[in-house]
Amino acid sequence: HWASGNICWGSIIVEDKIAPRGELPNLRRACTKPLPAYWTINQLVANRYVYDNCGPLKMTGKSTTTELTNCDEPGVSAKFKRSYTIEDECGNTSVFSHWITLYPEDIEKPDDYTTTCKDADISPNRAGWPTIDGYPLMNGGDKVGYCEWAVDYQDWVIDICLASGSKTVVRTWKCTNICTGDVYKVDQNIYVKDEDPWLLPPDTEALWLGTNNSYECSYYGTLPAPKLKEAVCSEIHSITAAVYQKQSDGYFHPQPVVQGVDILGKDKVRLEYGEFKIEYTVSDVCHGHANLTAEGAVYDNTPPVAVADTETTIDLTPEECEVVLHAEDLDSGSYDNCKLEAIKVARADANGNPIEPFGPYVTFTLADACKSHMVAFRAYDSDKIGEKDVVMYSQVMVMVHVQDNFIALQNLQDKTIDCSGDDDWNADDAFDTPEVYGCTAEIYDVQTTSSILNCGRSTYTRTWYARNCKGLTTTTRQRVHVEYVGSISVKFPKDVTMFCREDGTYDLSPNATGRPVITETGCAVASVSDPVDERFSHDGDDGCFKIFRTWKVLDWCSGEIVDTDVQVIKVVDNVRPIVSASDVDVCITEGCTATFEVPAPTITDCTATTTRVFWEFEGKDGSELSDYVNVGAMVTFGPGKLYLKYEVEDACGNFGNAEAVVTIEDCKNPTIYCRNPIAAPIMNTNGEIAIWASDFLLKAEDNCDTEAMVEATVKMRRHGTTDAPTDAITVTCSELTFAGGFAGLSVDIIVYDWQGNSGFCTVAFQIQDNTNVCGQGAVGGDVASLTTSFNDEVGESVENVKVDLTGGMTITDVTDASGRVLFSVPMHNDYDVEGKKSEGLLNGVTTYDIVVATRHILGITPLTSPYKLIAADVNNTGSVSTGDIVALRRAILAITEEFPNNDSWRFIDEKYTFPQPTNPWLEAFPERVSVADLDHDMNAGFVGIKIGDLNDSATPNELLGSSSPNADAMVIGLEDTELVAGQQYDIQFKARDFNHFGYQFTLGFDQSAISVDDVKAGALEGLSQNNFGMQLLDQGAITTSWDNPNGATLENDKTLFTLSITANTNSRLSEVLNINSTVTSAEAVNSGLEPTDVTLEFFNRASASFELFQNTPNPFSDHTLIQFNLPKADQVQLKIFDVAGKVLHAQTATLDKGTHQIRINKADLGATGVLYYQVETSTDVATKKMISLE
Repeated sequence: HWASGNICWGSIIVEDKIAPRGELPNLRRACTKPLPAYWTINQLVANRYVYDNCGPLKMTGKSTTTELTNCDEPGVSAKFKRSYTIEDECGNTSVFSHWITLYPEDIEKPDDYTTTCKDADISPNRAGWPTIDGYPLMNGGDKVGYCEWAVDYQDWVIDICLASGSKTVVRTWKCTNICTGDVYKVDQNIYVKDEDPWLLPPDTEALWLGTNNSYECSYYGTLPAPKLKEAVCSEIHSITAAVYQKQSDGYFHPQPVVQGVDILGKDKVRLEYGEFKIEYTVSDVCHGHANLTAEGAVYDNTPPVAVADTETTIDLTPEECEVVLHAEDLDSGSYDNCKLEAIKVARADANGNPIEPFGPYVTFTLADACKSHMVAFRAYDSDKIGEKDVVMYSQVMVMVHVQDNFIALQNLQDKTIDCSGDDDWNADDAFDTPEVYGCTAEIYDVQTTSSILNCGRSTYTRTWYARNCKGLTTTTRQRVHVEYVGSISVKFPKDVTMFCREDGTYDLSPNATGRPVITETGCAVASVSDPVDERFSHDGDDGCFKIFRTWKVLDWCSGEIVDTDVQVIKVVDNVRPIVSASDVDVCITEGCTATFEVPAPTITDCTATTTRVFWEFEGKDGSELSDYVNVGAMVTFGPGKLYLKYEVEDACGNFGNAEAVVTIEDCKNPTIYCRNPIAAPIMNTNGEIAIWASDFLLKAEDNCDTEAMVEATVKMRRHGTTDAPTDAITVTCSELTFAGGFAGLSVDIIVYDWQGNSGFCTVAFQIQDNTNVCGQGAVGGDVASLTTSFNDEVGESVENVKVDLTGGMTITDVTDASGRVLFSVPMHNDYDVEGKKSEGLLNGVTTYDIVVATRHILGITPLTSPYKLIAADVNNTGSVSTGDIVALRRAILAITEEFPNNDSWRFIDEKYTFPQPTNPWLEAFPERVSVADLDHDMNAGFVGIKIGDLNDSATPNELLGSSSPNADAMVIGLEDTELVAGQQYDIQFKARDFNHFGYQFTLGFDQSAISVDDVKAGALEGLSQNNFGMQLLDQGAITTSWDNPNGATLENDKTLFTLSITANTNSRLSEVLNINSTVTSAEAVNSGLEPTDVTLEFFNRASASFELFQNTPNPFSDHTLIQFNLPKADQVQLKIFDVAGKVLHAQTATLDKGTHQIRINKADLGATGVLYYQVETSTDVATKKMISLE
């Protein structure tokens, strides 16, 4: 209580039980409009459509229901009830509702529509629909929104211009009320119009018309067409143009220069250079028109034509050593269709690119002399019209040759000086040096010649040679004349007496007897002629003879004899001649006699001598004496000793003596033929057997002894031992090894001649143990013959093959001329047989084979025989390669004496078949024949392959003679030269009709007459120092071999090779040089691949005399060539005889003047050893010696 202050308190609960209140307004809308959106709670509260007494409200629900559609109520298109649920804070809720009524509206017709043919879409979407309250009533009869109207239309078309599509369309719209069925019609007018063309001028660049004629300053062609700004409905019917040229006053001429130009028809017009305007008139098919004006210009668009020579030559000025080349100097009529502005030049590179700015000229200096320089030449025009500024040019390249055409040397005056007599005088001091004139001139050579007359008189001429870079030359010359001054005085030698010395010599030369002493002054030149000696017998008792020696002294200045004198030389000789002689051995190789020259003794004496020879011969048949024989006489004796006694008398009556012995020996071994093999049983009593040499001997013969004498000497010894030969040998069981009751033993059977020479054969002796005396098993079967045969690919037998038999017993034998060896051996044993032959390395091997092998390697002519391929594999590598060529050539040149890793012969089982004949090395081929369990006589055959022989030219046995080339010989020409001792010479071997695949020969020379310094290849392709063998120079031989698989041809006188020599003595080249076969056989391969001879032909030989040359080759084994020279046509007789004088061959022929060759075959002679050949003409006869080999 406020007054009393009493207080009390309590609780009051206040509750809201009143729901939200309010009222929603009804809505009325046109039927075309959609239902309005729901009101939000905020809109309801703000408009006071709902409210509450306490607090905020919220909407918890809303809904719309359709109450009326489908024409149910007149004047109402539709009615809808919309409700909202509102809740206050206390959860009190109220539902508020209101009506939305849609009513029908009036129809509005669409407006008339106008468009153009470019946009000819007149559909209702473009032209318009009937509308209700602005909303279109769409086509198809459907109502709009909730309105009850359906629409349709029909078009009536009135065409105006078909070409453009212009027209008028009347569109009748029909609107039907779907509720009442009422119809509403209305018309709409639609207009589609055609527009006139709307033009744009051509592009600016199109109005710039360039000249297009090199000779006229004008444009000829079509005019540019105007452009349509937009597409038009009507097709363009025509475009015409008129062109007006601008005058110099800047205005266009009122009259067109051309009009009525059909642009569409592409009419061509000709317009002159300058500015212009074009008036275009355009018409379409619907009579639309448009006009347009455009300005342009004709400008110079044609480059000028540069005309200049492609080459020009200019000369440096001698003073400044430069030259200026103006553009006008090169111009040859350059022009432009409008106006040529300028011509310019510049240096350029090889591609025409300038390397300096263009200008009116180019300068060339000394550095450019004698060179060619590229210059670019340009012609320019200039076009400045309106806003266009065009500069054009054309360019040509000119090659400028800068020359230096001036050269000169200063003329020098000749001089005359006195002879000084001084040996150190130098002519160089007397000459001047000329000046050189010219830009590039210089002295490149100075030559000094002299014409020395005598006595110091001489003329020295010096010539200077100058040239410039162009190659122009000039010379100048100066002479220095030297005059003579001098005198001569002489003191002659005194008379002398000369004595013969005890050694049998004296010196009568002027060195010993004295010479004139000459004193020269100034430039005097004197000479002493060779003294002339006259010999007279001495009339006193104190000398032998006198020599009157005449001396003459010549003045070379006047050519006259200054003085003469006779010197008397008295010679005293009381000394006996010193005589010595050497013993000589002579060997007999054929027959039982030897023919030889009586050897000359060595004599030392002061005077000429006379020699007499007395002899006594002691031989096996006794002795004989002779009274007298000349030194050098040919004598013939059998085996024995020839005792020679020499008696020598000199010109002063003094005597000397000497003795010598000539021993003539039989050097040929006897020939023996043996039985092979022999079989015999061992003795039962003592287990040994005696073998007698005479049992094996079939026959023995000797060149001197009778058969009986030789056969009486037969001895034997075990093969392979050095035991002393005996008449018989005894063999015991202890030294034998039996197989099947058989044992083998090889023995040598030997015979001797009177001289002690021996011959032997090796035979196989078979020993049978029939009763098993030796305890190694008795003979279990019979003996069978195993015959071995060796033949080459063409079937010729191969002799001297060493045949080894191994197995049940070991026997070695050698094939005879038939190529066979017969072995008798015990049956039922295994045996191996093989052959070996290493001799005759170059048998059948020549440069011809190198040609064949090379052509095979190059695929020109392949070898197809497997045996020839194995023969070509010289180095045994399993292929044919250049290594085989090298090995062949080294053997031919005698550099090597064997093939690398190979034998001279190979032998292959004749029954072997090569699986691939063109590759015989595909598998190892059998070189041994093996026989298993020999139970009958059989043959083991081999094919022999001569390694290196590719044309079957080898001689496999002595029964076959060697073949001789039949084709014409290959001739090598040499200029015959007189050789002077001490001088060096280059000897050129010249081609003569040379067309060959190869050649080989031995070049023989007399090493006492010349020394070989070098050999150099010439024009022959493929020839080098590798084609020469120089290892036998000390024996006077050079070997050579050359080949070319394609052949080579040389013109006559082309040099094959050059031999550099030094002469040791005075001689003639043809006497000291020859081609022979002593080492490498002389053979060539001609263009037909045929073997030919090789011979030398000496030309430029003095033809005033008869001459016989040494035969080539010499010695020879098959054939040789005899060459001689005739000074005139004559009948010639050739004779060949042996040492006994027996004529072996003779022939006669009439031949022309000149050099001739005669071929002699060994088979035509029937003799070997030393022979003589003689050529005789009507006026001359000459004889020379040659040697024929066995």
